[in-house]
Amino acid sequence: MLHEVLAVEAGLKNTMAESIKEARDTFGKRREHFNGHNRKYTPLNEDGLAFDDENKEVVTTVADKLDFVQENIVRALDCLYQKELANTKACADIIVDGVKLAENVPATFLLNLESRFKDVRDMYAAIPTLEPGRPWKEDETQDNTYTADGGTKYKTEKVQDVIVKYPATDKHPAQTEMVSLDKNIGSWKTTYFSGALTPLEKSKLLAKIDTLLRAIKQARMRANEQKVDDKAQLGALLFDFIND
Repeated sequence: MLHEVLAVEAGLKNTMAESIKEARDTFGKRREHFNGHNRKYTPLNEDGLAFDDENKEVVTTVADKLDFVQENIVRALDCLYQKELANTKACADIIVDGVKLAENVPATFLLNLESRFKDVRDMYAAIPTLEPGRPWKEDETQDNTYTADGGTKYKTEKVQDVIVKYPATDKHPAQTEMVSLDKNIGSWKTTYFSGALTPLEKSKLLAKIDTLLRAIKQARMRANEQKVDDKAQLGALLFDFIND
């Protein structure tokens, strides 16, 4: 199945990359691994001092290193080849609530579609909603706009006035005092407008996107049930050409 190939693809690609890097580093930085020598001492006189032979084994050969790396490369390339062959046939319908929105959508596009719509959902999740606590209603003068009555507030100014603290009597004159008072001189009437959505509208949009995302994911999973030709091999053929 295609999903089985996809499960091992990343591991094989990583192993291939690590093997190539290790071989490149060995070829470039550890060239002594490919060199060896034998040093044998022979005295000129029969009674001369004798010394042990000096030996340095060849750690590996270029051919052996290439054979090792080639195995990892061939496995990874064959996996990729089998995946891409299967992808040319892997398709599925996008079905939402029994309704077919699209048919024979390629698996690779379904994968990209799923990723893109996750971004779309994040965008919709950031949509602002109407400020709570206001009596919002649809504005009849503007499309896609809500309005709310913000009430009336009075504008005041300070004025000086005389108040009578104690009225005059036949024995005492009236007692008055100059005070500062707030006097209404006008009024502000506020009307609020908003191009935001209601929480319910936003919730419905997100629910539809979630439904669509589930349908896309299910379609991708069905597409990935496409059978893979595990006999399809390409890597060895390429290296046969190199090594011939």
